[in-house]
Amino acid sequence: MAEIPVEKKSSSSWIWLLLLLLLGALLLWWLLSENDDDADLATADTDIVAADTVDGVGQTTADNEVNNEMTLAAIAANPANFYGQDGFTGRVNIDGPLTDRGFWVEHEGTRMFALVIDEPAERRIDINPGATLELNGGTVRQASSISATDIEGDTLDEDTQRVISDQEVVLVIDEDNMRIVEPA
Repeated sequence: MAEIPVEKKSSSSWIWLLLLLLLGALLLWWLLSENDDDADLATADTDIVAADTVDGVGQTTADNEVNNEMTLAAIAANPANFYGQDGFTGRVNIDGPLTDRGFWVEHEGTRMFALVIDEPAERRIDINPGATLELNGGTVRQASSISATDIEGDTLDEDTQRVISDQEVVLVIDEDNMRIVEPA
């Protein structure tokens, strides 16, 4: 019988270790890239609501330019300058109490009632006190001009009408233009 020499192959565990390290690096890169989007949103939020005047409306700045930013503080300070204007955007905190069609929004100490356009939405969102919303495209309305049937959808309930009657200005927004950033 012939003797056949058999050589033991070298251990290939270093290949598996290298593949595991590569997989770990890819997973870490993916997780860290997710956090970059949140940092961009937080930076954009501070840019949206920044105001460099006392009341934020029609005041001359150091460069003699007029500041007409649409912030909650600016709207509350001089609502007539914003009646009928579309395009309110920003992050707001939800404050209670809520009604069937409305909720209180708050940012940097300024509070305003927001009224939801009741259209069928692709996906309903559950708005609760303590949540943070991103609003895109709200319209500033004079509260006294809003009737129970004036806003699209079902007739406004009595609680919502009562809250509106006590306000000077209301923010009207479509549910499709709201996104929960931080749930309650």
